[in-house]
Amino acid sequence: MAEFARPFRITYPDGIPEDEVLHGVQFPDGACIVRMPRGGFHAAIPFEFLGEVLDMEHAVVEWADGGGA
Repeated sequence: MAEFARPFRITYPDGIPEDEVLHGVQFPDGACIVRMPRGGFHAAIPFEFLGEVLDMEHAVVEWADGGGA
């Protein structure tokens, strides 16, 4: 069975405006690309290293397929 990229979004429990929600996609090899709000940078980074550039300690990751990382 072929593996496909998995879309996700990152929010925070205390809530953030929808236009500040981060959207990304994780590829089968673990790399991901994240679109930052308001045209910020696009990062190609392994998912486990997102904590180096984002506050992942308090993040809520919502996977489009309902699964986990």
